[in-house]
Amino acid sequence: MKYIYIINCSFEDSEFGGLFNVVASDDDECCKILEQHYHFQEESDRIPEEVKKAKKFALAYSNVNSGIVADIVT
Repeated sequence: MKYIYIINCSFEDSEFGGLFNVVASDDDECCKILEQHYHFQEESDRIPEEVKKAKKFALAYSNVNSGIVADIVT
């Protein structure tokens, strides 16, 4: 089963933040997708925390590719 995650990240220690929509099969895959795509450095230890707080919805179709659907980065 695949899920869409709606993640609102705002890292207090940096200017980086944003809204990320990610399709993944579980929390671990979602974290890996974010880390690979955005090359988080100092914030990488906080990604799992943000993913756990994210809104998560099951998708009706499981043949959807995992990855970033949309993002707004500040």
